[in-house]
Amino acid sequence: MSDSLHRIDLASLTHVNIESLVSEALHSQQLWPFLSFLAGAGVTFVAALLPHWWQRRQKKKSIRAALAAEVRAISAIVAYRDYLDGLQRHIASIEREQHIHLYQVRIARDYDIVFRSNCDKIGLLPADLSESVVRFYYLVSSAVVDLRLLNEANVDFKLRLPYRLDAAEGSLFFHQQLLALSRQIVTEGNALAQRLRQRQTDITTQ
Repeated sequence: MSDSLHRIDLASLTHVNIESLVSEALHSQQLWPFLSFLAGAGVTFVAALLPHWWQRRQKKKSIRAALAAEVRAISAIVAYRDYLDGLQRHIASIEREQHIHLYQVRIARDYDIVFRSNCDKIGLLPADLSESVVRFYYLVSSAVVDLRLLNEANVDFKLRLPYRLDAAEGSLFFHQQLLALSRQIVTEGNALAQRLRQRQTDITTQ
C-alpha cells in the first residue's frame, strides 16, 4: 500500500515539477528572444520558398497548356487532313488489286517540338499524367517511323524485304497495323488533351 502511495506521490510531484518548469520558462526573459528568433527564421524560410513555389506552379501551367495544344494539333492532323481516309483507301486498293504500292505522306520535322523541348520537365506533371504524355508521344513516334519507312522503301526496294512489303499480303498487313495505330493515336490524343486542359483549369481556379 505504501509503495502504491509513494508512486502516486512521485508522479504527482513530477507533474507539478514539469508544470512549474514550463511556467518559469514561459515567464523567463530569455525565452521570448528565442521565440522571436524562431518566428523570424520561419518567416524568412517561407519568404525564400514562395518565389520558387510560384515559379514551379507557373511552369507547370505553361507546360500543360503547350502540350495540350500540340497533342490536339497532332490528333487533328491525323484525323482530319485526309490521313486516315487516305490510308483506308490505300488498304482497300491493296485488297482489291493485290498491288504492292506503298502509302506515301509527308511528315513535318517539328511535329513534337513542344515535347522535345520540355521532356526534362515532364516530371513536374502528376505521375499519371506524365505517363500518359510519354505513352502518347511514343505511339506517335512509332507511327512516324513506319511512315518514314514507307517513304524510304518506295525509293529503295531492299528496305521492303524485312517487312514483306514486296508482297501484297505483307504490305496489306503492314498498312492495317499502321491504320490501327493511327486510330489509337487519335483516341488517346483527344483524351489526353482533355485531361491536360482539365488539370490546367483546376490549377487556374486554385
